[in-house]
Amino acid sequence: MSKVSSTANAESSSVLSDGKEPCTSPTSEETNQAKSMYVFRPVTSHNNRRLIRYDDVGQDITIDMLPDEVLLDIFDFYVGEAQNVQAWQLLVHVSRRWRTTVFGSQHRLNLRLICTPLTPVGDILEVWPALPLVIRGRVYETHNLIALLGLSDRVCEINFERLSISILEHISTATHVPFPQLTHLGLSSVMRELQVPDSFLSGAAPRLREISIHSISFPGLPKLLSSVARLVTLHLTNIPDSGYISPEVMVTGLSTLTSLEDLRLQFQSPRSIPDREGRHPPPLTPIVLPALTCFEFEGDNEHSEDYVARIDAPRLDTLKIIYFDQLDFDTSQLVRFINHVPTFTPKEAHLVIFCLGVRLTLVPTTGDGQFYVEVTTSDHLECLLSCFPQICTSFSPIISTPELLYIYEHAYVPRLPDLEDDIENRQWLDILRPFIAVNELYLSKFFTSRIAPALQLLIGERVTEVLPSLQNIFLEVRELSKPIPGDIQHFSASRRLSGHPFAISHWNDVSMRAMIDGPRPNYYPYRFQVQYSNAKTHPSASPASR
Repeated sequence: MSKVSSTANAESSSVLSDGKEPCTSPTSEETNQAKSMYVFRPVTSHNNRRLIRYDDVGQDITIDMLPDEVLLDIFDFYVGEAQNVQAWQLLVHVSRRWRTTVFGSQHRLNLRLICTPLTPVGDILEVWPALPLVIRGRVYETHNLIALLGLSDRVCEINFERLSISILEHISTATHVPFPQLTHLGLSSVMRELQVPDSFLSGAAPRLREISIHSISFPGLPKLLSSVARLVTLHLTNIPDSGYISPEVMVTGLSTLTSLEDLRLQFQSPRSIPDREGRHPPPLTPIVLPALTCFEFEGDNEHSEDYVARIDAPRLDTLKIIYFDQLDFDTSQLVRFINHVPTFTPKEAHLVIFCLGVRLTLVPTTGDGQFYVEVTTSDHLECLLSCFPQICTSFSPIISTPELLYIYEHAYVPRLPDLEDDIENRQWLDILRPFIAVNELYLSKFFTSRIAPALQLLIGERVTEVLPSLQNIFLEVRELSKPIPGDIQHFSASRRLSGHPFAISHWNDVSMRAMIDGPRPNYYPYRFQVQYSNAKTHPSASPASR
């Protein structure tokens, strides 16, 4: 395959060949020989990205012979692969033609200039054409920053970090004018109780597509949302106590955002939620967010229920909800919200325990989504295990369809302690009872010793009371020579006598379990988490003789 070679002042001296070095002038002997040369042709890949194909045409081709369309395809591919906003700057220093081609394709190559709050405006105006500006970085002083914001018709992205009260006030004053090109807005602070003035962006930003606010109150946000119909992403994270916006007001602001795909609301603490006496009941008909695929919420259980009761998201792909300090919770509206996602029907379930938490994961029959429930605590593991029955009961309308059930400990945790009376046999049966469609059960060594005694209680007419569809049990073992636990053998015999036998195999794929578990979980005190995300993995089991 050929390569393009050029120098900073070369306009046409480089050629394309199938060798590793640029071609020189051919000799007479070489002229009489057939050459295998290539020409660029634009093609479209499976993801609609423009690529370049090399075709054999049997002749020398200089860089000047490439048409502008092909040269632009090469530039587009290079800029896209570089993943650098200013990668195009290297191209404009190669030759006059390249420079003209690049600057003549501002929209195709998405040309932008990156500035920091300290960048002098004169350096931009004197050196570069009037390209869109990306202003990002920590803000220490406002002199150059205010001058940059004065170029409001060119600013396309704002991302300020470590904001202070005084600097935020100066920035708000500078945003009273329209920002017609602004598509991304990001504000973050490490200070407490910082608040965005209501006048922020009062001059309008109709093309805004992404808003990300971290650790800052923004009481005027619902008003701003009514003027940004193209918004795709809205992230409000680590919302301080003073930043509470009622679900009723917030959802009203969201109701016009028909392009919104990603919504994240994360509060600092339960103190962010005011007294519930003034709460209004949810409407009989929720609003529909037709494009929403990702919804994350971290806060109070009742607050979360207020939100999911007011919205429907038929295209939902990722759902994550964390409840603050609550081991007793109501999920009726959350279950309704999930059931209104027509594509979500789980085919497998995972019950996982880690150092300070437990998790229920559900993988759907179709699509790449995932749904999981997590409870974490800094106290006793016995308290966490006792949450399993409530989790399974709360989501029983959803977990009746999985055909595979995995119960194991997280791959990254140390050896779990031996607990006595951590959960009663009756409770283990309550945990398993909703999984009426499960035909394959995978148990780790830790859970085998706890669940097996409960299963052996199922005798006579009760033998199919739990897991009636069971056909296979996979037991995690360190050594294949280890005998099958007596309680499992007793349960197997009872099922066989009732005409509902199942096979017993070994499961010892630690690396695959690590893929299922994903990264090490964050350990927060007493939190209940629900997630439905784009990550789909499957454990494998290795059958072994009984």
